[in-house]
Amino acid sequence: LFSCTSIFKVSLYEIMWSQRISYPNCPIPIFLHRITKSIIEKGAFNTEGIFRLPGNMKEVQRLANENALTDEDLNNAKLNDLASLLKMWIRDLSEPIIPFQYSGPDLFNAFLQGRIIEYVSSMPRLHSLTLAYLIGFLQEMALHEDKTKMGASNLAIVFAPNIIREKENPSSLENMNFALISLMASQKENASLSNELIERLIIEWDVSSIYPLDDEVFQHA
Repeated sequence: LFSCTSIFKVSLYEIMWSQRISYPNCPIPIFLHRITKSIIEKGAFNTEGIFRLPGNMKEVQRLANENALTDEDLNNAKLNDLASLLKMWIRDLSEPIIPFQYSGPDLFNAFLQGRIIEYVSSMPRLHSLTLAYLIGFLQEMALHEDKTKMGASNLAIVFAPNIIREKENPSSLENMNFALISLMASQKENASLSNELIERLIIEWDVSSIYPLDDEVFQHA
């Protein structure tokens, strides 16, 4: 049976620590495996606008606030609620899937220089594997674009802001207006690059070594 605690607003390492006894052979957060599997089982491949259509946020927040999410919680949840819950989980990680120290200019330079797959593969192993698994799921979703209208580009637009986040740099009060204008300009440019970067990963990254994984890997102790 699937059960997971301490998964929202914490780091990937805290999640792995909490599942170390129940799922000692799982190389990524078991929650990511279970929720993507549930999303598929509930008909995501045949749902137009999946991940663009919001779920019932009151219900999504209720699920996020559960002390322990179980198979029953996921099985009883509606598809769009699960889709929103996945995005919330990624967005609320205390350290993003692409860690803060790996985001920013170095990340975008690697993308512009055609080294993005090499770059994300060089991140800490847990972050790289988690990103690869998520990209594998998005690659599978993109195969059904004819029904969902969610190809690599649209999926990247939805997921990039949750995967790539930069720390905000506080500015002094006298420089606030200039800083705000500069921030808005850089955020717009970075958002566009982020979308293109994630789209490139969906199209080009071979993640077959991590996605899909055999169910035996996810069996609990």
